[in-house]
This record gives sequence, structure tokens and C-alpha cells, in this order.
Amino acid sequence: MLRQFIHYTNVKNYDSIYRYYEKNNKGENNMSKIKQYIETSVENAVDKIINTLKDGQIDFDTCKSKILKLDNLSMVGIDSENIDEVIQENA
Repeated sequence: MLRQFIHYTNVKNYDSIYRYYEKNNKGENNMSKIKQYIETSVENAVDKIINTLKDGQIDFDTCKSKILKLDNLSMVGIDSENIDEVIQENA
């Protein structure tokens, strides 16, 4: 996108445009990294709970309640309506 902007405006001083672009878009990269971190940590927590179900340490209802207690489940697309399907697919 930056190259298109420079080409469109026919600017000769690329450094000033690049600094302007970085200054105005500095939070985008950080937010995506944070989102990826949260999604990964939630997926790992769900996998850990499902693995305890596979090992026989907990039953289905306990697994379901533990997963629903996790924070940020909506970021990975898990809610109370599809939790049964998620557990059955991965167990």
C-alpha cells in the first residue's frame, strides 16, 4: 500500500512519506500480534482441557464447563451453542 501511495503522488522524498506512514499506522502491527497471541493462548487452553478429557481425568460436562469459563472464547469462535461440536471433533 505504501508503494502505491508513493507512486500515485509521485513523491521523490520516500523517507518522509515512510515516516509519515509509520507514524500514522504504528498500532496496526502491534494489535495483530496481540490478537494472534490471545487466539493462540485460548486455543492452547482449550486443547489442554480436551486432552484431560481424552485421558479420562474429567468427564464431558466438566470439560464443557471449564472451557466455557475461559476468557476470550469468542475470538476463536467457541460459544455455548457450538461447544459440544468442538469437544466432539477434538476428543
